[in-house]
Amino acid sequence: MLFFSVSCNDSEREVRVLKRAESDHVIPLLETFREGDGHLVLVFPYMPMDLDQMLKRKTLTRVQERTCLRDLFTALAHVHKLNMIHRDVKPSNILLKSPSGPAYLTDFGIAWDPKDRSSEPADKKITDIGTTSYRPPEVLFGYTSYTSAVDLWAAGCVVAEVVGRDKVPLFTRKHHRYLTGEKYRSMNIPQGSGKNCFLTAANLLNSWSASLSSIKALIA
Repeated sequence: MLFFSVSCNDSEREVRVLKRAESDHVIPLLETFREGDGHLVLVFPYMPMDLDQMLKRKTLTRVQERTCLRDLFTALAHVHKLNMIHRDVKPSNILLKSPSGPAYLTDFGIAWDPKDRSSEPADKKITDIGTTSYRPPEVLFGYTSYTSAVDLWAAGCVVAEVVGRDKVPLFTRKHHRYLTGEKYRSMNIPQGSGKNCFLTAANLLNSWSASLSSIKALIA
């Protein structure tokens, strides 16, 4: 078993979200208890590895990669069916019981649930979400009415990383500076636009040579 102790507000909300999101490929919450100082502790099953570690080792076979990605998208399909948004999809949040799976989506600490009392209004969601290499354009530009599409952008970045030869993130801080910096402003697109920012994002995506056919073949 694995124990996590985090701040009361975040952990209490995460407990509620995890209970509602329970499914085969969402990390199961085994139990909770409070420490002497009042911190709420969440207990999860022990998972010996995560996708980020396995990508760095470059030891996964194509079959193992396919299994992991299928489990990820199975988890996201369930979460999105509940109108939830995970908001931090990345390789280190995909835990593996073994290199061959199963894989579990974890870390629902900043997940958005429209039915949870502590979640923001749908049109005023926080934008301080995700991790640099997996953050979507609309969030970078302050668009607060984003949808579950932010998870799919991040998941797409994970797919590109998994199928890529070097097993490295598709985007880096350099690309984020490009999106939000002088080159973006030189295109005369108003900064803060949740729609037009996709023009620059598309240019960045087109600069990469990842084969769409190989990605489809991997997760089919």
